[in-house]
Amino acid sequence: MALVVSILIYCTSGSNSSITITADDGPGFVVSAWISNSVDMIESLMALQGVTDRSAISIRLQPSGLETPGRIFFLTVIYALPMSEDAGPFVGSCFSWMMATWTFQTFEFALDYDGTTTSLSPRALRVTYSS
Repeated sequence: MALVVSILIYCTSGSNSSITITADDGPGFVVSAWISNSVDMIESLMALQGVTDRSAISIRLQPSGLETPGRIFFLTVIYALPMSEDAGPFVGSCFSWMMATWTFQTFEFALDYDGTTTSLSPRALRVTYSS
């Protein structure tokens, strides 16, 4: 089943949480904005990476190959520009490897009968964002 995304904004009810997914020329989809319970998740990942320039980090969702009726799963890949050597041991390419557990990296899209996404669930947060 093909999933087509241009710009999707998902929100949770009762909390300040939203995620914006966009498509560009790169692989998969881009997480262009992500707020969870008033916390900017991209800013949090930047802090963990030692990144101060938002354009130096990219969070992408790439197909996992796992599909079930009404659901399709994507994996999170975090790209960051090279960091200085004093940034710490868990930065750069090691960061995606360090967080490579199925729960953290998995985003589940729920689909209706014609393949339109109805909700998105970043599995690690145990929340569901609805469109």
